[in-house]
Amino acid sequence: MQESKQSDTTTRIANGDVHAFAHFFRQQWPQVYGTALHLTRDPEQAADLAQDVFAKLWQEVGVYFTAPHFLLYLCEIHHRLSLSLPRSSL
Repeated sequence: MQESKQSDTTTRIANGDVHAFAHFFRQQWPQVYGTALHLTRDPEQAADLAQDVFAKLWQEVGVYFTAPHFLLYLCEIHHRLSLSLPRSSL
């Protein structure tokens, strides 16, 4: 049932449903922010990085949310954005 609900949510997001994306955002924020905080050790920079991850997802919603393993794309975006941080920030 959980997988079916997740599939429904990702389909709605892929179709541009802002409310479904907001739900996804609230659900995934703690993990994305926590990883960003671990990488940056700065709460403000971590929040900015996490926000950038979700902004990138929304900008390319049709690409990421139609992929079979969109959570892997979430991790990939997060990783790529963290690599773009200045080394002095890490």
